Amino acid sequence: MMSLAGRVAIVTGAANGIGRAIALALARERARVVVCDIDGEGACKVAEEIAGENGECLAFQVDVTNAQDINRLVAQTLDRYDRIDFLVNNAGITRAHLIDDVDFCDWAAAWDDILSVNLLGPAHITYFAVQHMIRAGGGRIVNVSSRGAFRGEPHKQLIQSVLAVQDMSLHETVTFIQINRRQYFPGHNRLGNAGCILLQRCHNR
Repeated sequence: MMSLAGRVAIVTGAANGIGRAIALALARERARVVVCDIDGEGACKVAEEIAGENGECLAFQVDVTNAQDINRLVAQTLDRYDRIDFLVNNAGITRAHLIDDVDFCDWAAAWDDILSVNLLGPAHITYFAVQHMIRAGGGRIVNVSSRGAFRGEPHKQLIQSVLAVQDMSLHETVTFIQINRRQYFPGHNRLGNAGCILLQRCHNR
């Protein structure tokens, strides 16, 4: 089991919930954490928590559907730390999209929103981060998904399909280089447990 001290981890969707728990857990292992969320104020609050525990971190307001935001995030992370060891793709959304309960415009908008954030978002940030990981000789990517990707749940058909495709797409993207890609399916989980499980994903070779 390797030490995380001094390693650099980007965590998306880190302003609250599981993402916050992951960011705090990594920081407590002395990793340098880049806290990212579309909620910039929330990301700053988590960064303040980390700093209050003598951790090292950066906070960014990032829209994972915006390539310019992602490019800026990766570039500024490299400017500050000169490395990216871990990428935790945690940002995700859901929308009401029952086909028999919404009109077509709302239904199509739900598809657009969820595909943009849950599928293209991780794909885009993986693209930019992997460019550095290739040059550095490797890295680790953890995709936070959902048990719904493999288990049918009422009213979540769209998110299930997106999460399953996300994993397959990123698998095809990164397995040809020395990058350890793992998927995490939290289901109903205590936030402290989520942080501990993700630490195991990052520690393991």
